[in-house]
Amino acid sequence: MMQQFKSHANSDQELRKAKANKILKIIHKFGVKKDSKLLEIGTGSGIITNELSKYFKINSVDVIDERVIKSGFKFKKIEDTNLPFKDNSFDLIISNQVIEHVNDYNNHLKEIYRCLKSDGLCYLATPNKWAIFEAHYMLPLLSWLPKSLADTYLIIFKKRKYDVYPLGYSKLIKCCKLNKFKIKHLSLDVLRNPKKFGLENKYSAYSKIIRLLPRYSDNILKRILPSWIFILKK
Repeated sequence: MMQQFKSHANSDQELRKAKANKILKIIHKFGVKKDSKLLEIGTGSGIITNELSKYFKINSVDVIDERVIKSGFKFKKIEDTNLPFKDNSFDLIISNQVIEHVNDYNNHLKEIYRCLKSDGLCYLATPNKWAIFEAHYMLPLLSWLPKSLADTYLIIFKKRKYDVYPLGYSKLIKCCKLNKFKIKHLSLDVLRNPKKFGLENKYSAYSKIIRLLPRYSDNILKRILPSWIFILKK
């Protein structure tokens, strides 16, 4: 079941539009055509969804309705990781910072696989469990801790329990492979070329550091990044 949690929806329009632009640039790189049928899992504020609707025919789902923008796409409220769509329904599915909020990782990926067309792809982005600063609350080592200790830590500093369940690299890759996906890593491509993906201001420092590192270090480097972007193919 989807974990019931307090909102993480972000209504910062400029930030959301920049992320939508990044997603667009990445998926266009893989030949996704305009007017393709797209499913977004995790609507949130609806800002990213609305931006993407300018290019694609969009259905979007979430366990709660927190939309500040409701135009341009069809929305359905869901109860858990099961998707209310037929097999082979979509050219593209987006799971952007969603899987870390899901108790049943495997069913989340299984449902994505089921709903994708045979030549479809999934854009999957998620934070690294072993990042020094946890992505949602920006507290050091928060996601490293057992749930009971993470709850205590977060109650002290944020007055709420920890409601995020990020995966480590090995577990995430294992889940993707278990669900028959072919995996393409995009994180380092984005960090090495932030201007290409509309993220020059945000990632310029990361980019300078990573460009200095030899390519043979990529296999180690991609495991320790604070977050990841993958393209998953059937």
